[in-house]
Amino acid sequence: MQINKPIKEASTNELPLRVEKMAHKRRSILIVDDCHEDRQTFRRYLHQASNYIYSVIESEFGEEALELCKILQPDCVVVDYSLPDMDGLEFLEKLRNATNQVDIPVVMLTACGNEAIAVQAMKKGATDYLTKEQLTAENLQTTLQHALEKVELLWKLNFTQEQLKFQAYILSQVTDAVMVAEVKLIDEIKARIVYVNAAFTHMTGYTAEEVLGETPNILNGLKTDAKVLEQIRDCIANYQPVKVELINYRKDGSEFWSEVNITPMLDESGECTNFIFVQRDISERKEAEAERQQLLAQEKACRAEAEATNRTKDQFLAIISHELRSPLNAILGWTKLIQGGKLDDLATARALATIERNAKLQNELIQDLLDFSRISEGKLRLELCPVDLTQIINAAIDVVRPLADAKSIAIESALEFTIGEVFGDANRLQQVLWNLLTNAIKFTPEQGQIAIWLERVESEAQITVSDTGIGISPDFLPNVFEQFCQADNQYTARHKGLGLGLAIVRSLVEMHNGTITAASDGEGLGATFTVRLPLHNRAS
Repeated sequence: MQINKPIKEASTNELPLRVEKMAHKRRSILIVDDCHEDRQTFRRYLHQASNYIYSVIESEFGEEALELCKILQPDCVVVDYSLPDMDGLEFLEKLRNATNQVDIPVVMLTACGNEAIAVQAMKKGATDYLTKEQLTAENLQTTLQHALEKVELLWKLNFTQEQLKFQAYILSQVTDAVMVAEVKLIDEIKARIVYVNAAFTHMTGYTAEEVLGETPNILNGLKTDAKVLEQIRDCIANYQPVKVELINYRKDGSEFWSEVNITPMLDESGECTNFIFVQRDISERKEAEAERQQLLAQEKACRAEAEATNRTKDQFLAIISHELRSPLNAILGWTKLIQGGKLDDLATARALATIERNAKLQNELIQDLLDFSRISEGKLRLELCPVDLTQIINAAIDVVRPLADAKSIAIESALEFTIGEVFGDANRLQQVLWNLLTNAIKFTPEQGQIAIWLERVESEAQITVSDTGIGISPDFLPNVFEQFCQADNQYTARHKGLGLGLAIVRSLVEMHNGTITAASDGEGLGATFTVRLPLHNRAS
């Protein structure tokens, strides 16, 4: 017999092709028998079959049939036990060795009923056997149908096992956590978890044994968004896929942000059998987003602060121009009148007093600017030595008393002389007290009162300056020591100043390692400023 087709070995890689072949009704049958009449009878019986369309191949010899099996890969072999070159048992053994196939069904034919031969044939791998003397078209067709169905079931089983192995391998390699749950709402007791992969254990700390049979709610906690859970319930109730982000919890109680994709699993008929939860840890992304939002908020706040500072500086420059020009205009105006020689002695004296007062005012303004510039640049130096605060306070009171008397403002003092000394710059400390007292006089109406106390509080000297003046509004109180700041009211607007005095005071106090605070019950209720300085320990 001439054979032209190349020989090829069957392999498990052909399983998908074989499974696809099972959908068709054509089957190839190799009949191996040295009796021509018997082969013709078998062919006629098979062509009468209604369940399959059989393509019949014939061979008289066992060796030839083995080559045909290697080349053509028939769907089934019908072999006579007695062949010219070998018996049926030898054929079975050589078939398995030559083709390395165990899924070609073989039906053994014997001349008469011989149970011993049948048992040996089945042990060698025969699928079934028939006796020629009892052979009919019906039992031949039935036997072949059962043999084909058996091997086809094996093919399907092998194909399914290969798919499951492949899917299991894929699931073992993915880094996302995979969880499969029953088709129930996730808050119902019967909504059980039926599968989790290794990545789930790595992500959550739960082993498969700990979560199988539990509900997906095992991952939820206090910060899990209830609205997101409700969204999941709605989608699951309607068998719809959903993608959400929510906070989940590990076995140890630690929380993490999770991106969850939930997909319904459908069977061949389109019915939903399970839900697949694919979870990804997005904690790092969420932290980066939160950090970015924080940086944006900080940048926005810094920009707003910078813009406010620029506006304040512009206002400050306008104030400087106005405050410096006002005394200068007065000086120039009165000087011109004096030079004109038209003033009498009384007017001249008044002009000189005005010039002197405005010159002193301008000097104070310039001195504030210089002090602020030195403080800002870190160039202000203190000449430190032990200082008696009672002397500093009394000296400051003496300086400002004329201003207080001019407004009939009483200054009362209660100084504790035994508190000890502080280590500081006497001139700068007197500047602090002079500035606080001057401010109190400036913003206290006529007939008002100012009180100053000196006492020891623990290891510090505490100086308190209190007045019955216009007070400080709650909105402005936190900014009272800020540079370039002045309260926005008509009373302060009528008084000269650059808004630097209290900022300089705070800087000088802090340079002495002290603190200063301001308090007020509100506008019209006076203000109190408290300075605390560390006492000097002579033993050190």
